[in-house]
This record gives sequence, C-alpha cells and structure tokens, in this order.
Amino acid sequence: MSMDQKPAAGVMIKGMIIMVIGCYLTAMVLAHNAAAWSMVPGMSLSDISAVKFGFMGGFFTWLGFYVPQHLSGVAWENKSWKLFAINVAYAFVALQVVSQILSHMMPK
Repeated sequence: MSMDQKPAAGVMIKGMIIMVIGCYLTAMVLAHNAAAWSMVPGMSLSDISAVKFGFMGGFFTWLGFYVPQHLSGVAWENKSWKLFAINVAYAFVALQVVSQILSHMMPK
C-alpha cells in the first residue's frame, strides 16, 4: 500500500472488532493457563509474588506460542528479522500487560 492510500472506515471498524475478539481470546487463554499454573507446587500466588507469577505466565506463553509462529514467517515467508523483532516485542509487551492484570486479579 502506498502512503497516500487510506482504508475505508468499514475496513478499519472490522479490523478493530477482530482485534478486540483476538485480545479477549488471548486473555481468556492466559487466565486458564494461570489457573493451571497456580496448582503447580511452588508456583501459587501464596508462594511467589503476583508480579513474578504474571511475568512467568506471559513469558512462557510468548516463548512457546508466539515466537515459533513468527519464526516460521522468517523461514517460510521471507520476512525480515527486523519485522520478526518488532512483532515478537509487541506480542511480549501485550502478553505481559494482560498477564500482570490477571495475576493481580487472582485470589491469593
């Protein structure tokens, strides 16, 4: 797309709705992961801080699900390493925000 080209309002609204649904699904899956992690001995919120619990949940979800997906873009779609770094950094920050919110909302 050229810099002069602007998408129609309907396209933008559709993109925002899809993004919100995707964010909701991510938060829901992270909440389920956090509930499962809290049953692991030594990993409950009574054993470690909410910050550490949230960081670890977001980090391992990012490392196991997001990084490999973006690596395949570099390997098979000829995407640049710079784009890879931007995309995985965005995913990491987004997951950390959601993970921290969820970990601080969970009962201790």
